[in-house]
Amino acid sequence: MSSGVTAVCDSTVTVLLLSPLTPSFRSKFQASFLCLKLKFQQRETRVSSLETNGFKQLELEFQAYGTKVSSHETNGLKV
Repeated sequence: MSSGVTAVCDSTVTVLLLSPLTPSFRSKFQASFLCLKLKFQQRETRVSSLETNGFKQLELEFQAYGTKVSSHETNGLKV
């Protein structure tokens, strides 16, 4: 998401906090929660992709280590 959307979300929350209780209060309330939900989804996506990359890297390192160890053992047994 662009920073423009974030700015709109922030101003929506500010308007919500400063506005008196009016019939449009509920729609402003819903809009602010929608913006907050989108922000959390964006943050969650970033975190999960970082975790996935980290785990994938660890998995590859362990696979490489396992391959190295087993080839050494095989060479030792063959000799």
